[in-house]
Amino acid sequence: MVSKRARFALWWRRSGMGLRAAVFLLGSVLFGLLVYWLNPPEQSDYLGTNLLIFGLVNFNIVILGILIFLVGRNVVKLVLDRKRSILGSRLRMRLVMAFVGLTLVPTVILFVMASGLLNRVMEGWFSTQVEIAVGGAVEVARQHYNTLSDGLRRVSQGIVREIKEKPLIYSQTSAVRELLEQRRKQQRLFSVTLVDHSLGVAARAQHAAAAIETFQEPKLDVGALQRALAGESVLLYESQDASQFARFYQAVAFQGNPAVLVTALRFNPKLSQALTKVNDSFKEYESLKLFRIPLRSGYILTLAMITSLILFSAIWVGFYMAREIAVPIQRLAEGTQRVARGDYDFQIRAAGDDEITFLVRSFNKMTADLKLSRLEAERRRVYLETVLANLAVAVVALDVGDFVTSVNAAAARLFGKPDAGAVVGLGLQEALGQRVYKQIEALLAQIKSARIQSPQDMGGPMEQELSIDTAGGVRKIICTAGSIVDAKDDLLGTVLLFDDVTDLAKAQQMAAWREVARRIAHEIKNPLTPIQLSAQRLERLGLARGEEQIVESSKTIVEQVVSIKRLADEFSKF
Repeated sequence: MVSKRARFALWWRRSGMGLRAAVFLLGSVLFGLLVYWLNPPEQSDYLGTNLLIFGLVNFNIVILGILIFLVGRNVVKLVLDRKRSILGSRLRMRLVMAFVGLTLVPTVILFVMASGLLNRVMEGWFSTQVEIAVGGAVEVARQHYNTLSDGLRRVSQGIVREIKEKPLIYSQTSAVRELLEQRRKQQRLFSVTLVDHSLGVAARAQHAAAAIETFQEPKLDVGALQRALAGESVLLYESQDASQFARFYQAVAFQGNPAVLVTALRFNPKLSQALTKVNDSFKEYESLKLFRIPLRSGYILTLAMITSLILFSAIWVGFYMAREIAVPIQRLAEGTQRVARGDYDFQIRAAGDDEITFLVRSFNKMTADLKLSRLEAERRRVYLETVLANLAVAVVALDVGDFVTSVNAAAARLFGKPDAGAVVGLGLQEALGQRVYKQIEALLAQIKSARIQSPQDMGGPMEQELSIDTAGGVRKIICTAGSIVDAKDDLLGTVLLFDDVTDLAKAQQMAAWREVARRIAHEIKNPLTPIQLSAQRLERLGLARGEEQIVESSKTIVEQVVSIKRLADEFSKF
């Protein structure tokens, strides 16, 4: 049974890159919330900056990891295609390397320069001079506050001392109010308040602007009052709207009961704003100083992410351009191979109007023309083979090395071969036999001699009479040899024609004998007529004289002459 860990590992491997990135971001958010919950209260000022820097660093890591994964996957795929010798992989590799090379050098230089500049800037931010300047500004602000606070303390102590020295005089509320007003004006205080033991205001002297809402003081701090009644001197910095005040709480005796004298000094608004900005800047500087290394790492990671993004974009553009260029070329190469194997119906789909599309359309037109030419050549070949097969003359075609390239059926029958294919590829001597080859060897020598003596004009065909022993007897053959040349008069081979003239020779011989017989009959018949006429005359003379022997002899001569004449007529008709 598959364990939960194995099922989770299988699910993680099958999950896509987007799901993994979402899981990582969710984990980062949860970790940030955990940091927020565990954050101590005194570090609440740095919480926003901490989470911002943490989120920036993690976001950069995620993006950089995704880019590295995509770039690595494309590079690995390209290398594997190159190792598998996939058609077009070398061209894609060259294009991608060209784009990466053109992008890598300036990008790396920019990255190094930007990193150095960033380090200098960071060092400038957190340099000793800056730290001394910021610390000095804060120290000046503190000293100014301390100076004002010390003056306020001295004024408060002087008023308390005057009240203690004249308790009877200043036991009256009007006298105390007058004293407080005099000291307020002399020391340029904003207000001086005497609070009794019940925390009520016994007497107060304040600036006329206190009636204005924007210049009003904040309420007295009850905790500070109670601490002052307990005998403790308390100095507080309080604010109301845009106004800031320094208050000094000090115990004093009034009408025999413990009381509290509260002296208030209002700071100059411009000075207080400047001091506030100095304090805020110092706090921000200290917080940034705590996150100096994460900030630097975040910026470096951002630069690395931009560099990787540029490289990935270059690789993607390289792959895109390789696909736009190499894929049609790959299809052209595949089409060339298929055309070489005899598939003339192969067509490549053309889209666009660029040079590659023009090349594809030219290839498609070429394959169509090749198909038509192939069909036309095939028709001519079939027609020529049909003509050669039906020729009574034996035809043997030789290449420049005197090897048989083509024969017809008549030649195969003449030389006793089972079919024409059994002779193709053989040497002429092996194909024809030793006896026949010896008879035409001189003819071939004459052809070669003519080629050597006059390469451009090889002369006409040459003939030779042969005698070949066949199963039907000795055959009389006329061999005609001629050279085969192309349109540029380059030698392609030799063609041999073997014409069987045995029957023709017999017919010519019979005609000759017929002529001889006709002439002999004519020569025989010429003297027979006078002999016959002379015998008939002798027969008539014998009858007239009554000589029987002469008559019989004459009849015999006449009969034999008629018989010989009849034989001569039949001989002449032969």
